[in-house]
Amino acid sequence: MEILETYQVGGWLDFVLSLFSAVPAGFLLGCFLGLLSFGVFGLFGLVRCLMARS
Repeated sequence: MEILETYQVGGWLDFVLSLFSAVPAGFLLGCFLGLLSFGVFGLFGLVRCLMARS
């Protein structure tokens, strides 16, 4: 993992942590659950479409 330390941009980790501290945890959790449900229902739709063909 030396290559990551060699080319690491100074202050990058601080920038990412400040972004996560600026957004409340509940909002991030809601976004994650929304994306997860979107993916699950998309997968169910794909399976239903494939089963209807056969």
